[in-house]
Order: sequence, then structure tokens, then C-alpha cells
Amino acid sequence: MTNKQTERQTERQTHRQTDKQPDRQTDRQTDRQTGRQADRQTDTNLTWREHVLNGAIATHRVQKYRFGVQVSPINMTQYVFFIYCLEAVHDIETDAVTEAQKSLEQLTMQYGVASIYKTCDTIEGLEDSLNALVLDDHNFIDYEVIYLVITGEANSICVNNYYYSLQEIAEIFEGRLKGKILHFSNAKVLNLDEEEAQYFLDITGAKGISGYGNECNGITSSNLDKAFFNLFKKDENMLDVVEELHQRHYAACKLLDFRLYY
Repeated sequence: MTNKQTERQTERQTHRQTDKQPDRQTDRQTDRQTGRQADRQTDTNLTWREHVLNGAIATHRVQKYRFGVQVSPINMTQYVFFIYCLEAVHDIETDAVTEAQKSLEQLTMQYGVASIYKTCDTIEGLEDSLNALVLDDHNFIDYEVIYLVITGEANSICVNNYYYSLQEIAEIFEGRLKGKILHFSNAKVLNLDEEEAQYFLDITGAKGISGYGNECNGITSSNLDKAFFNLFKKDENMLDVVEELHQRHYAACKLLDFRLYY
């Protein structure tokens, strides 16, 4: 670890963990959870059901939504379906090609699904990338999948040993994910309870959150991710996509415990 990284971690640990995180937890829980959760409790349309589809969990609300850099080496204007991928790496200065990056290139060449791939190596880099995506990226309206390749557990992600909650991600994307899916690779275990998933969907307007219940253990989800994205390109009905994914890739879905909350 370089002196610069050491200083950065020390300063961030002092500043973020003693000041910023308590402020987030206090202010956001007061403003959003008391208000929006109260609204959710009084809305009889926001009931939940859980379906087990060939071993996968697909949790959803009865109420349905009606919403309808590395750039792949093809003119993106040819395509109406886009993926934005953000991957956490050890050092953004390296030129190493990751498995996720290779998979996205294959997705473009084989199926014509264009994507933008970016990396981060710090929590600040993560925040900057997501804020730039929402505020400055003119292609944002076209992305249908936000693909995060970042380690983590349950309802948080981890970059360089610093954690960032799904609630914080929801606040960055507040009201901006209508018609989009947030998908996590199996670098992170996705294990949300009903309240956590509902909160994210309510705040962001996302069409769904998808990922895997089992951690990597030497097997990455890149091939299954690629299959999922291609199916979603063809069919926007989430249950149909999940069912077909399991019909075609049952063993992988069961092994990695593919799951979808919507």
C-alpha cells in the first residue's frame, strides 16, 4: 500500500466514520424512513409475495410499474439497450482487463448489447462515479441495467475495506431508476429483507434489484450475468426472464442462487 493510499484511508476513516456516517444515519432515518415508510404502511397496494422459481427467489410488489470509460467497439447509437457497469478494482491506474470487462465486450459482439465500463478504487471514487452517472452522463436515460461488480454482503458494498449501504446508493439514485434494474455480480452477496428491498424500490423507482445469494467461491457470475442481460434485452417481463434464465441455466442459477426483488 502506498503512502498516499494510507493517508487517504486514515483521513477517510477519521472523517467519514466519526462525522459523516452518524449524520447520514440520523438525518436520513429521520427524514426518509419515518416519512416514506409511513406512506408505505398505509398503501394497501404495496404488499409483498415471494416466489420460488426453480430455486431462485423473486420477491415483488403486487403493484406493477409502467415505465417502460470503456465503450464497446461499436457505434452505440445503433442500439436501444445499454448497460452501465462500475467495477471496484485495487488500482484504477492499472491496465489489467477484468473478467467483467471481457464479458461485456463479448455481450456486445455476440448480441449487440452495448455497454459503458468504468472502475473505482475508493469510496470517494464510487460516489463520484455514481453522481456523475446520474448528473452528467447524457446516456443515462438509455441505460436499462446498472451493473455493479463490487464486493459486499447483505445490504452493503465494500470498497477498500470501507462499506457503503444500499440505502446510501438509493439516495444517490432517488427517483432516477424508473424502468431500470440494479444488478450485482456475485462478488457481493445480495440478501435483502422485505423492508430493505421495498425501501430501495420506493426511493429509486427501480424496476428491480437482482443478484446472487451465494458468494463467489472461485466461480464468478459473469456468464450468467451475460445471459440475464441478453434475455432482459428481449423481454421486459421480469418473471418470464427469470423463468427462462432458469430453464436455460438451471445448474448455474441454483449454484449461485440467482435472485430478483421487484
